[in-house]
Amino acid sequence: MVQSIGPKPLSSNGRPVASVTRVASAAKTVARGDDLGAVPQLSGVAAEAAAQPPVDTARVAALRAQIENGSYRIDPDAIADRMLTMKQEWTSK
Repeated sequence: MVQSIGPKPLSSNGRPVASVTRVASAAKTVARGDDLGAVPQLSGVAAEAAAQPPVDTARVAALRAQIENGSYRIDPDAIADRMLTMKQEWTSK
């Protein structure tokens, strides 16, 4: 069979893939703070998360200060409990 000349739709494992320009334009819309309703992929919680920085800089600054002055304490029991909870959640799915 002869393949046609011209652009072909993008796909991965038989499923359509969004073009880079659509994703890039959505990211620019969020970065500019434009109306998020214009971007159908971003709604609700995703729109709120995209509008905020990915890192809580105040929390990072507070933790950094605690580490530098030696007042930050590690609670190994709490870490172990959270790790076990995460493992149970992963294996129950």
